[in-house]
Amino acid sequence: MMLRVVLSKLVLLSNVGSSESQSITRNQLIFEDRQSSAEEVATKGLALAREWTSSQPLTSGVLQATTKSILKKRSIDIRTYTTHCKVDASWDKASKTAGLAWIFHGSQWTEPVPGSQTERFVNSPLIAEALAIRSSLRMAVTLQIKHLRVYSDCQTLTRAINDRAMILEIFGVVADINHLSSMFLSISFAFIPRSQNSEADALAKRTFSSFSSVMDLRLG
Repeated sequence: MMLRVVLSKLVLLSNVGSSESQSITRNQLIFEDRQSSAEEVATKGLALAREWTSSQPLTSGVLQATTKSILKKRSIDIRTYTTHCKVDASWDKASKTAGLAWIFHGSQWTEPVPGSQTERFVNSPLIAEALAIRSSLRMAVTLQIKHLRVYSDCQTLTRAINDRAMILEIFGVVADINHLSSMFLSISFAFIPRSQNSEADALAKRTFSSFSSVMDLRLG
């Protein structure tokens, strides 16, 4: 009698993850009062227990493999649709004026998409770099970009944004950058050497130069 009770518990456990036909067959052995020898009952009970135990790692492995597959696919999708933006600024100490520039690269365009503007009353090159990133994010929102990676050759600035560091000089601009960042599905900021940012650097310098030429004509 005790053997039958133990076997009943094993059958209930073995039903988890088993097919309906297998469950019916096993339950008939216990609950339909079929005549079986004690040796037969014990043998079948041990077999059911081993089958249930061996099925658990397989189920877990399948779930883990499925989860990894989904995460890998999602990562690939994000990389595919991520727009890359290189940003730079050219600052003039005498006039406190900065030329800001950004260049978008993405699979949605056949060629790079540049943008630039001039800012006056800029007190430092660090502020100019921060303003350039802020302006690029505003343009990215306008272009309805959802996944963005921003590159700057100003390591102090990228660290301040990524580490949420408080630098009084750029506190307000970084706060704006953090707010704009919430409008993207994914966004990241990375430092790149100046040698890899030559296009944005040249555009920023041209933007400042054009503004200076216009101002000289007006003053002249």
